[in-house]
Amino acid sequence: MRDIVRNAFSRSQLFDGKAVECPTRRFADQESLSAYADQEQSIGLVVTGVADIWCLASDGTRTLLNTVRQGECFGIAYLAGLSRMQTDVRARGVCEIAFISRAAFQTMLTEDPALLERYLTLCNMKLQFLLDRISLLTAQSCRTKLAAFFLLNRDERGFVRWHGGKDDLASRLSVSRAAVYRELNELQNRGWIALSRQGVTITDAAGLERMLFGAAKENHQENNQENNQEEDE
Repeated sequence: MRDIVRNAFSRSQLFDGKAVECPTRRFADQESLSAYADQEQSIGLVVTGVADIWCLASDGTRTLLNTVRQGECFGIAYLAGLSRMQTDVRARGVCEIAFISRAAFQTMLTEDPALLERYLTLCNMKLQFLLDRISLLTAQSCRTKLAAFFLLNRDERGFVRWHGGKDDLASRLSVSRAAVYRELNELQNRGWIALSRQGVTITDAAGLERMLFGAAKENHQENNQENNQEEDE
């Protein structure tokens, strides 16, 4: 096994350093990884590079759900014949992926209680992540989407690093680039964030939260008023 593959397994929260003999494949920019994984009935582990996970809507629009990097997996929820979510995993630039067959992985789960525990923990984390993403994507404006994104993705210092810049951020939030640029400047002018070439530092988390939850409360009240009007009619 090549050192770079072994290193990817060592960084994996799921495999916890336990390398698995499996084939790898290189993908070109924007090539579909999930299509190959489905064809091979496998889960994927990123060896090198970066891949984006897109949600596919019925009208054909795409929303960026997540980004996976070295040591991170995709496709682990589709075991035992469970229905596949309408997602598409695509390479962002050239990347290399290790593929572990679903059958082999299921056998590993039955034979390794520690792996099973990590798998269940990771599935729970992914579920919580999706709930957070739903909350983010259902925000009503670009400003509230930015506030939710920064609060969810900050580190212990309140810093959110750019991964692809402001254009990538617009894709993640399904808003226009012009709106992102305008609202970033507005949030900075209000003293809630500080912009840099590396990313965003939250300077007033309480201010962001007040704005975010205040907007959510107003939206809830508007929905209640609309429902009451419909009942009266």
